[in-house]
Amino acid sequence: MLRETLRLGALMMGMCGLLLGNSLFGTLTALRMSEEGFDPTIIGIALSCHSIGFIITSVPSTANESYNAFVIPDALPPSQRSWRCSD
Repeated sequence: MLRETLRLGALMMGMCGLLLGNSLFGTLTALRMSEEGFDPTIIGIALSCHSIGFIITSVPSTANESYNAFVIPDALPPSQRSWRCSD
């Protein structure tokens, strides 16, 4: 039981670090862009694109065949391109 708790704690600490880093990146990017004089609309678009990219790349693409719809087809190895129509 103790071993499972330690493993779960390590996983949670890793996730906390990733989420903290992502949050700081968004905050500091917005502050730096406003300091550089970017329009607030441009700042919003840039940070929205970062969030969308974070979500899209978090989708597991190789764990299950049904996730291949989220992968850019040319980025797949030739052995996994069989579901595509031939060129």
